[in-house]
Amino acid sequence: MTFKFNENLLQYIWENQLFDKTELKTAKGEPLQVINPGLLNTNDGPDFQNAKIKIGKIYHHGSVEIHINSKDWNTHGHQNNKNYNGVILHVCYNVTHQGYRNDGTPVPSLSIGKRLNEDLLVKYQNMMKNQAFIPCDKFIKTLNSISKTNWIERMAVERIETRCKEFSMLLEEYGGDWNQTFYTVLLRSFGMPLNQLTFEEIAKKISYKILKQNHESINRVEGLLFGVAGLLNEDLEDSHYTLLKREWHFLKSKYQLDTISTPLRFGKTRPGNLPQIRIAQFCSLIHHSPEIFEYALTLPKINDLEKLFFFDLPSFWDTHYTFNKKSVIRKKVISKTFINHLIINAISPFTFYYEKTKVSEKTSVAISYLTQIKAEQNSKIKQWELVGIKCSNALTSQGLLHLYKNYCKNKKCLNCNWGKKFLHRNNEINQKY
Repeated sequence: MTFKFNENLLQYIWENQLFDKTELKTAKGEPLQVINPGLLNTNDGPDFQNAKIKIGKIYHHGSVEIHINSKDWNTHGHQNNKNYNGVILHVCYNVTHQGYRNDGTPVPSLSIGKRLNEDLLVKYQNMMKNQAFIPCDKFIKTLNSISKTNWIERMAVERIETRCKEFSMLLEEYGGDWNQTFYTVLLRSFGMPLNQLTFEEIAKKISYKILKQNHESINRVEGLLFGVAGLLNEDLEDSHYTLLKREWHFLKSKYQLDTISTPLRFGKTRPGNLPQIRIAQFCSLIHHSPEIFEYALTLPKINDLEKLFFFDLPSFWDTHYTFNKKSVIRKKVISKTFINHLIINAISPFTFYYEKTKVSEKTSVAISYLTQIKAEQNSKIKQWELVGIKCSNALTSQGLLHLYKNYCKNKKCLNCNWGKKFLHRNNEINQKY
């Protein structure tokens, strides 16, 4: 059978020593023993570092380079690179050429092409060819529940840690101001997803400190946020609009504020998701709970956190979705679904980041929030359920969304615990050390 190889697969095979090591010899016929394959290097330089091998009676400590064909040593220019002078072994599928270091010394080489287990290669090739939702769809049902749960939870944490990198940059931008950073993250989530970046710009145009100073007056808070958003520039015959416009002109001058440069997007949005409504809801949140960040850190029960979003908007919004048009009477309360969205995408990951940074790696509150929320429902989660993975809570759904996007979709099976289990299963190789 003909197999398609890539260096990632050979790196995986070398890292896990998944080849027949009986009577290993270098290309020149010298006895070879692998004592330690080394650690995979994800940066520039040789593929594995801190490896230890024995050739003949001599022990060697250094780097290992992996190639499909031995001629790739020269193709990649390693013979001219001093960083490769520490390579003690050149591991290849095929060895046809002798590689030399920059100092002119030959690099010992090992051919493993005829030592590979065909069952492993078939499994890997089948996964790469599989066009199903996930490459290991037929295998996944055989995994035990512990293996499933542990990896999904790890994926959820990895997803949050990715968000933490964004938070770290924001925190640095704001000079270590945690409240301003959280306020930006939360307001950005209110812009889901159409106006995310525009809402973030609003947060950068007007500080949390200014909003907090004026939080006791809902009219001032609305005047500030709607003004910065560029929604108070019309001449409308409406008393509430006129009041907000007056507040905006006063506060704009007082705090030297500017409107955003990126216009709000309206698109095909449900009335309840219009940016005017989301801004109005955020204004009322600041009005009623200006210390929401502190609350998020101290309210382990999700029901207590959710109560922060239980408030009525000013009566004007009962009959309006926009400033310039009346509508039928309807309270613009924040739905349970939207509250969950805010907790999942803003409050929980930011709390995680704060706890990890300031509370000695403790992340219990942040994770607890996700375990108390129902799993998200979307097309990807439905597909996961079809292959036998049930979502019990938001921690599970977040983990599965991350797993699909960053591993399954790109077929990074060699980086996935499930993919590794699939390749290793019933793949015991007779090895002699």
